[in-house]
Formats: sequence, C-alpha cells, structure tokens
Amino acid sequence: MFKPVAAAFVLVLASCGAGLADDAAPQAAPPALDALKSDPHVAKAMEFIAVSGSKDLMLQQMDLMVDALMEELRKSKSDVPGPVWDLMRTTIKEEFRADSDDLLLASAKIYSNHFSDAELDQLIAFYKSDVGIKLLRERPQIVRESAVVGEAWAARMQPVVMDKIIRKLEAMRPVTKEQKS
Repeated sequence: MFKPVAAAFVLVLASCGAGLADDAAPQAAPPALDALKSDPHVAKAMEFIAVSGSKDLMLQQMDLMVDALMEELRKSKSDVPGPVWDLMRTTIKEEFRADSDDLLLASAKIYSNHFSDAELDQLIAFYKSDVGIKLLRERPQIVRESAVVGEAWAARMQPVVMDKIIRKLEAMRPVTKEQKS
C-alpha cells in the first residue's frame, strides 16, 4: 500500500513541478526512447505487453495510485476545495495516460533485456492461447478478490505493527533523571 502511494507521490510531484509555469512546454521523449522505437527486439517486447494486458493493468494501477495519493493529500489539506482536488486528479490522470506510451516503451526495453526473442515468442503464444486468454479474462476478478484478502490482512496486521513500533520507539527514548530516581 505504501509503495504505490509513495510512487504516485513522486510522480505527482514530478508532473506538478514540471507544469508550474503557465508556458511550460511538454517535455520531449528522451532520445534513448526514440531509438527504442526502431529496435525489433523491443517491438517484440511491446507486442508481449499488448497481448498480456500489461498496458491496461498499468493504467489501472496508475489510476489507483493517483486516487490513493489524492485522498491522502485531501485528508492532510482539508482547506483545499473539493473541485480543486477533482481538477488535479483528472489532470494528472489525463497527462499520465497521454504519456503512457513512453513508460510502456521503457518497460518493453526492460523486458527485452531479460527475455530473448524466442522467450518473448513463447510468452506471446501463451497469452494468445486459450488459458492465457482465460487468465486475462479472470485477472480482474482475481485482483478484486486478492484486494479484499489483502485489506483484511492489513487490517489484522496494523495493530500488531503499530504496537511493535510504539514499543521500539519507547525503548529508544532517552531516560531522564526523574525516571532514574
């Protein structure tokens, strides 16, 4: 839970910081990404990303991260009007989606570093197979069910973790003269 929120926070800060000036021009894709577009091995990795549903999953995760971040920020800045939060949420999501192809291309490069052409062909074949298609069809429900289990687990763990943190912090507290007497 905390990693996605932290990642979203960094992404939001980066996107907000770059757009603070009214005349801020959109940043061009780094030259390295442009070179990847013509790499046939990266293209095969992009095909894997497409057939595996990774792009849709990435966009859903980005939306969830932005929603979680905005909710946390909204709690800490209750004086900011709701329409401002809605505008920020919508704008961040629109901009992230508009530029998601660069992120996918960078991800494809990572896959291409870890899988050969033959391995990517096997992965692509799997996701085009009946069982691969079933996995894609069932994955949203599996994710929803897993989220319920994860939330229950986190709720069960929260008091245990908080108690342990409090005990450790108390153990770190320096002993004063009054406490020694």
